[in-house]
Amino acid sequence: MSVGVAPDVAARRRALLAYTAYVGQAQLVAHLPELLPQHTDEQATHLDDMLSTLLRSRRAHAA
Repeated sequence: MSVGVAPDVAARRRALLAYTAYVGQAQLVAHLPELLPQHTDEQATHLDDMLSTLLRSRRAHAA
């Protein structure tokens, strides 16, 4: 399946996005932990929301 971008370019973009999310999460944990969910069920919901946002396709986002 082609997405209109060379695979290495798309992979690098996704890798940068994943790394940015990881570093951002680490910064929140280190500097503003009170902003993050404290309970396990809330943490799971937060992770689900973050992943669904990061993995949403452009077409689904435009709809």
